[in-house]
Amino acid sequence: MLHAFILLEKLMREINKANTNMTFGKQRIRTLSVIAIMVLGANIASALTLGTYNIRNYNYDQRSRVPTNESELADILLGQRADLLAVQEINEPEIFKLFVHQNLPGYDVVLTQCGGSLRQRLGFIYKKNSLKLESFKEDQRFSRSDWTPPTDGSFRCAAGGRPVAIAQFKRVGKKQRFWALAVHLKAGGSRKAYAKRKQQIALLGTAVAELTASSDIKSTVVMGDFNTTHYSKKGERYQDFLQFVNQNNLKDETANLGCSAYWW
Repeated sequence: MLHAFILLEKLMREINKANTNMTFGKQRIRTLSVIAIMVLGANIASALTLGTYNIRNYNYDQRSRVPTNESELADILLGQRADLLAVQEINEPEIFKLFVHQNLPGYDVVLTQCGGSLRQRLGFIYKKNSLKLESFKEDQRFSRSDWTPPTDGSFRCAAGGRPVAIAQFKRVGKKQRFWALAVHLKAGGSRKAYAKRKQQIALLGTAVAELTASSDIKSTVVMGDFNTTHYSKKGERYQDFLQFVNQNNLKDETANLGCSAYWW
């Protein structure tokens, strides 16, 4: 199996007709999926359709005072025919799991327990006849750099940023296994926000290296909302991001995608 890393940058935040242009959202996420098919298919024997979707504060956005349009959301997600989707900003995890099971036949979902100070969980929706989930964990070092596991063996969520969701998947009917990381890095364009995000990006390289060293699985997919600023203008912070990609032997699969939305 080839040593393949695919980095998927998600710059959109569309959810539904109530607070964004849904036609644009459908077009953009479909573009992302097609790119993932071409590259991952070339490295893991046959194609998988991958994507990532920030479902803005599911199932109710407090700032805009808008509920998630679940009917429209189901149409969008099913329309991608994806084998694996990373999802972000799931504020109501149990309701979201019920939504997936009732509206997305053939799919299952796994989410982090923690979501940072804003309770924005993240994780994966996956097609059960394509992928088998073999393990799942969340890395809370991305929430707080000084986080350490409780010594009593209990589970506690770290305050601060969002964790990274880490899953091990196996192709159904095939031998291939791969790691999948769903990320939602620090938002904002301030120097403080960027410094935190740069720290998280460096830690992401460490996490990928740890996974590679801990097993014989050498293929890894990293996807999600990186909240990258200066990306489309190729500015200073883009160069830092590019350095991370190159240093970790990654391939940026969104190098030719434009930015579709900023914070509103």
